[in-house]
Amino acid sequence: MTGTWLTANEIAQLLSIDPRSVSRKANKKHWPYRSYAVRGGRERRHHLAALPEKIQEAYAASHNAGLPELQARLKPVLTREKKIDIPRYAGRGAKTGNVKPKERIPEKYLEVANARLGVLQTYGASGLSAEAFIMAYNAGAIAREFRERLGPRGGITSFQSLCRWLRLYERHGIEGLAPRYGGRGLAD
Repeated sequence: MTGTWLTANEIAQLLSIDPRSVSRKANKKHWPYRSYAVRGGRERRHHLAALPEKIQEAYAASHNAGLPELQARLKPVLTREKKIDIPRYAGRGAKTGNVKPKERIPEKYLEVANARLGVLQTYGASGLSAEAFIMAYNAGAIAREFRERLGPRGGITSFQSLCRWLRLYERHGIEGLAPRYGGRGLAD
């Protein structure tokens, strides 16, 4: 069930409306999608987990299931053993302090690091492109509990931010995901 991708025609059938209405709404609301080559051109498919709750309810009803049950099945399973596919990005970023050993990192920063790791694991398990994942994450459709734990600084503003987290995790482990504010922000 985690790989449920719907076309505009399938969504229109669920809601009993015109497919063009679905396409217009998808463009207006910036629903994340993947483009697939099909006979005669290309076709957009939207991941069910990133679609509005109304569409998820209609899908669940068509499969004789409840919305909570459907959302539980769509939620990716987080496992620590899963290898994360890291896209390469070598851009410039903010200047920050050096990575500190885990013993010297304050507890509140370790909580941030664990929440960021949860976001990365959700991204690795989602199967979405980075752009689609970022849109769904910022909309609250994916990894909502991690976004809430991160608070106002939990938004992933760009592809580069996600890549920076992935690169830091690859190089330094969980310590790399902890905030490293320069200056007097951290007491040594």
